[in-house]
Amino acid sequence: MSELVIDLFCFDDVEIMPVYENKEDGYCEPVLNLSDPISFWTVYGHRKEGGVTALIDCVDEQSANMAAEILEQALAALEIQEELTSMLGCYRTVAAI
Repeated sequence: MSELVIDLFCFDDVEIMPVYENKEDGYCEPVLNLSDPISFWTVYGHRKEGGVTALIDCVDEQSANMAAEILEQALAALEIQEELTSMLGCYRTVAAI
């Protein structure tokens, strides 16, 4: 398994969305109608400057919800850390998962 570092300071929220992967054409697209085929679920991070980044692909909705919950808790902890850092006049510490 390869190691991936995500700088969570770039994000202010997360969301999950089902995705269909067309293996013949090599593309993926969000599934807007849940009765359509779903290949996997992706957890997206909302970037503070706008836009989203796919963070994690999960095999099912339950796994995606669990991953999103963990990321939301991490983002909440970072928000508290940033507030404390600002109040105490400290430098930002590096946080990555």
